[in-house]
Amino acid sequence: MPGLVGMITHISNELCEQRVKAMCKTTLHEPFYNHGLYSDPEMHTYVGWTCHKNSFADCMPIFNERRDTILFLAGEIVPEPARSLELRSKGHEFSEGTGEYLVHLYEEQGDSFFEELNGTFSGVLVDTRKRKTFLFNDRYGMHRVFVHQGKDNFCFASEAKALLSVLPDTREFDPKGLVELVTCGCTLGKNSLFKGIEVLPGGSLYIFANGELVRSGQYFDRRSWETQDALSDAELTSRFLELLPMVARRYISSQEAVGVSLTGGFDSRMVMASLNPEPGSLPCYSFGSMYRDTFDVKVARQVARACGQRHHVLTLGKNFVTNVWAYLEKAVLLSDGYLGLSGAAELYANSLAREVAPVRLTGNWGSELLRGVRAFQFTAPAEGILSPELRRYVEEAGAAFKDLSEMKKASFVVFQQAPHQSHGRLAIERSQVVPRTPFLDNDLVKLMFRAAGTLNGFDLAAATIRNLRPDLLSIPTDRGFLGSDSPISRACRRVYREALFKAEYRIGSGAPDWLVSQSGIVLSQLEKSILGRHKFYHMRQLIRDSLSEQLQDTLKHGAELMLSPYLNLKKLKEHIHNQVLGAKNHTAEIDIIMTLDLLGRTHFKPIATSS
Repeated sequence: MPGLVGMITHISNELCEQRVKAMCKTTLHEPFYNHGLYSDPEMHTYVGWTCHKNSFADCMPIFNERRDTILFLAGEIVPEPARSLELRSKGHEFSEGTGEYLVHLYEEQGDSFFEELNGTFSGVLVDTRKRKTFLFNDRYGMHRVFVHQGKDNFCFASEAKALLSVLPDTREFDPKGLVELVTCGCTLGKNSLFKGIEVLPGGSLYIFANGELVRSGQYFDRRSWETQDALSDAELTSRFLELLPMVARRYISSQEAVGVSLTGGFDSRMVMASLNPEPGSLPCYSFGSMYRDTFDVKVARQVARACGQRHHVLTLGKNFVTNVWAYLEKAVLLSDGYLGLSGAAELYANSLAREVAPVRLTGNWGSELLRGVRAFQFTAPAEGILSPELRRYVEEAGAAFKDLSEMKKASFVVFQQAPHQSHGRLAIERSQVVPRTPFLDNDLVKLMFRAAGTLNGFDLAAATIRNLRPDLLSIPTDRGFLGSDSPISRACRRVYREALFKAEYRIGSGAPDWLVSQSGIVLSQLEKSILGRHKFYHMRQLIRDSLSEQLQDTLKHGAELMLSPYLNLKKLKEHIHNQVLGAKNHTAEIDIIMTLDLLGRTHFKPIATSS
């Protein structure tokens, strides 16, 4: 994905430039990226970057007028129009629509500059006047930075593979991080999947002087939000209704076309209601299934029509199924192994989304922030999958997740669930489009920290739509909420669609073994009747129909040497055999196996074994 790589070190200039060039090369995934390199031996700072063409960050390196302050940026920072006017009144010159104004904002704000930034981003700022280099990221940690601190250098990168390319000793799994991935779907806290590599916490500010790390801390403390006085439900709703339209409009400002990723739920509909765009001005799209129009597609089509916008259905069809292994390989590469088969679907879908518009506006994290939806949990691994040596890490992962779960609900969503659980998916999305959501805007999140425990997020969503676009209330959501018919009809619709949602899971990835082993005719008829109602891809069917050959080769090509210290290979072979024969359902375990195997083949050195 587009991002930054670099080193801050005293080692030779020539060697640093070679390494940063090699690091940058590993992140050049698409022809629509721009890239570059920067070296400053006197500041012991070396930076490489990639970015989408014509994006907010496509103006690097960003110099001030005296060229003694230089900024490098990954991601986006939401501009404040008043700040631009203020900077221009003080004589600063910069282009609109990019990050050029930021270096001048730093000149005016000094160290308080970092606290004012709103968005999802990471950055490097070189101040040659103060002889300091700053490494920083957004307050949630959404734009990930991997770091490695060695004896003679400090390396950082938006993608871990960049560090692996120049640091051979890191090309091994970190057992703690691996177990967290297996049990939680991601690593937690500072942990990464790789030996000797950590994840920079959200809101970090690392300061270097003369090539040495002199301060590692955070410019933002979440307690400043957690300790605000609570608002009554009525007062919070009133402020939310006033704030959301203003925030949403911030996210359609762009040099490139913006498209709305429209689902059948509340949150993208709230975005459309808040924007209330001119007819034909904001293209919309939904991801579709090869089986039939999902409820997402059906509902989104109605919402787009009501708003006067064109709606596209981006279907994961024959082309995806035929080439799913290639998309899986690339998804593992892009996500650094943090996402596997579902990442292949995300990669294909987002490549289609780019054809509609390079900027993808979503309602992501609205349901979690407003209504407390939580699909992030610890799940103990299947018996016998992990090697006995890793059992203690399972207990540690469970305890760590329990501690995180006990923090305030909003804090858990924006400081844990969003940056950690979504990292793999976001890395893949960012490789194709520029993803945006108003529901992680600092102003909106800060307000939601003032919600009392009595606030009903469903009522808040309905009130927002009623206030801004009441006609959209008549369209039922994908799960059967809203609608203009009678209460009895709405209740029946919700029961029916919820039943289909659960049935689709049981026919797909969550199918019980007794069902998987049924005759082909019975299972085929069930799949034809149920699949594609809510989900636009189905992992178990993809493995069965398109990946059997690759699956049987998974433990070849040296993978046994790579996985044997961590996984029970005998048990894995048994799972693969049962999956291929259709005797049992081990979809989750198979996905992990394929993902780790592909990651090992791509980036890791073989582990030495005794003869």
